[in-house]
Amino acid sequence: MIMRTASLLLFCLSVSGIAGLAERSPVRTDALARVMVLDEGRKKPLDTYARSLLVRFSGRKTYEGRSAIEWLSGALFRPEQAMDTRIFLINNPEIADAIGIAPEKRRRYSYAQLEKGYEVFAKLARKSSMTEPKDRSAFENDLLRTNENLNAYAELLSAFTLFEQSQTFDVRDSALAAFLEMDSAQQYASYWDLLMRSSRLSRAMQEIQARKAEGWSHLDTEVIGIAHAMYRMAGDVENPPVHIIPFSDSSGETWLSPWGMAARLGQKAVGKPEMRLVREIWQTFRQGDQAGFDASVRQFCALVKNGAGGTASIADPGIELLYNRIDPFSRAKIIYGIALLCALISLAVQRRRLTIAGTVAVVAGVLLQIFGIILRMIILHRSPVANLYETFVFTALCCVGLGLFIGFLQRSTIGLFIASLGGFLLLHLAGRYDADGDTMGMLTAVLNSNFWLSTHIMTVTLGYAGCGAAGIAGHLYCIHAIFAPGKNVTSEQHYRALYGLLAFGLIFTTIGTVLGGMWAEQAWGRFWGWDPKENGALLIILWCAMLFHAKAGRLIGEFGMAVGTIIGLMLIMFAWLGVNLLGVGLHSYGFTSSGAAIMFGFIGVETLFLITAITLMIIRKQRAAMEIKS
Repeated sequence: MIMRTASLLLFCLSVSGIAGLAERSPVRTDALARVMVLDEGRKKPLDTYARSLLVRFSGRKTYEGRSAIEWLSGALFRPEQAMDTRIFLINNPEIADAIGIAPEKRRRYSYAQLEKGYEVFAKLARKSSMTEPKDRSAFENDLLRTNENLNAYAELLSAFTLFEQSQTFDVRDSALAAFLEMDSAQQYASYWDLLMRSSRLSRAMQEIQARKAEGWSHLDTEVIGIAHAMYRMAGDVENPPVHIIPFSDSSGETWLSPWGMAARLGQKAVGKPEMRLVREIWQTFRQGDQAGFDASVRQFCALVKNGAGGTASIADPGIELLYNRIDPFSRAKIIYGIALLCALISLAVQRRRLTIAGTVAVVAGVLLQIFGIILRMIILHRSPVANLYETFVFTALCCVGLGLFIGFLQRSTIGLFIASLGGFLLLHLAGRYDADGDTMGMLTAVLNSNFWLSTHIMTVTLGYAGCGAAGIAGHLYCIHAIFAPGKNVTSEQHYRALYGLLAFGLIFTTIGTVLGGMWAEQAWGRFWGWDPKENGALLIILWCAMLFHAKAGRLIGEFGMAVGTIIGLMLIMFAWLGVNLLGVGLHSYGFTSSGAAIMFGFIGVETLFLITAITLMIIRKQRAAMEIKS
């Protein structure tokens, strides 16, 4: 992988850019968004591919005011300019020091900067890859992530360079230019130029090799040099992204990049209409020909959809493009943030109008979330909860729904606070996992199985939402008990809310765990196996049940119940994210290291809150006892 990528790097650096260095008006690339690409086993619009790559590289959904598809177009069609784009987000400044470049204050680096230390980068990455994932340091994880991004970007920059004149293919020799029937004023050839003349080169090579080396002429030497350069290039590039051309033969359907098509078919690729259109797309973009660009893209999309790929089944990308354009979960998070601000102010100053405004905002956020989930179900043809990202999104929706229900029953601001805070935080966490790649990627076989799995995940998620909402209410109760002690309407509302939500969470977590056992019986042949994920769910059930028994037995009071719900919130995080950090057990298909900082940071903050709350409560009770004695 590293050697092949190094070859692509060298080729990208050798691009002369003779055909397009002049300043021209930019081409709008909206039409390109509809081009389909095969990535990570899924056929998706190029717009989705661009968005996932941009978030992966830079942590942002836009770049300097440009959309993701605009950024991708520049990288594909003008790699000589994209090398200086500060696209790579590197959080750890030690990486820059390690490869010998100056750290940037904004933590963003260009490909040209990082390429200078590529050899050191590759060496450090090889060393870090030998370490077990669970034993890697933050520096090693960030290093490997950046190295993977650098390799992916190098392949991206080389995607259409077969059409670009390159110093690798020097045709300044007049005899060679005449032999190839090329313009004598043209200094360099492209791989595509030579591919069109590959039959002539092949015949010439056969004739040259039939003679002894002593009898080779100057032209013979030049021809051999060009032919060997083409052979080396074809062997190095294989089939790098982007895979936009479906191809079918006796072995079945596959998707190829322009380089992959050229490498697979050789000179036959020249006669393929999809390759002709791909070249026209590249050429019209560089020439600033808006009408020609749009026409070429439309023709290419129609050709692919109507059978250029043989048996390729390609859905219309319109729904997914609508989903991308609306970006429902990001917009819903913003709406929940506004509602949270209204709830906080309303809790402080008791303004009914703010509560109403916040509730209206939350309802708008819910509708937007539901719309986004429905679109995802239509696009993916499956249940809405099947990966870690989707569990955050669905739990956010459930938590918001529970908060609205509590607000409706109690006619209080607490429901608005639970809904807005739960929705905002969970969608924010979902956004962190959005940076790992396409959230609508293909599932492993064990996750894409049957009815019991879907019902298990959705039911357990409902249970998590109930326990999580109870934890939020528990925070409110603790704060109110410390700073506004005494039995009153507000404290009673807080307690009833956390009690009811915890009961809801216990019921659905129990049902979901049983349904999970039914799925496990079908998938793995056993109902229960003390797997870490199963143990986590059982721990939540036992903890919630223990709280209800302790309260019924008067072992704890209302404050103790509130503290218990906050501890339950930490247990949920362990069961939800902690198991994925282990990488062991039958649930290790969900392994990820990206949640470690989130989980441990959350546990740390909650532990500090509990210590502070309990300490302040003890101090308040001691003061109250002293006042009674005095």
